[in-house]
Amino acid sequence: MAENVAMVPIAGCGSGTPPRHNQQVGLRLAAPAEDYLRESASPYTLPALINALGQVTGQLSRAERQALGSIPPGPPAREPAGSNPAASF
Repeated sequence: MAENVAMVPIAGCGSGTPPRHNQQVGLRLAAPAEDYLRESASPYTLPALINALGQVTGQLSRAERQALGSIPPGPPAREPAGSNPAASF
């Protein structure tokens, strides 16, 4: 059951794993998902699904950065009509 859940390393957490308390909470939360996967005869494991989700979100983040990075900057902002640029000094 939950004892068999492999914890996925978390970036930026020193050793890559969360503190012990968080591991225990994670195991309790993972148990129903593991039970469901096992009872439904799913070919997938919870650690594999978590890993796949991490890969997909990483791909989406890279695609977003790439798409936004290819948009040229717009023209500089213009002063509103009737404003006095000298008054901003």
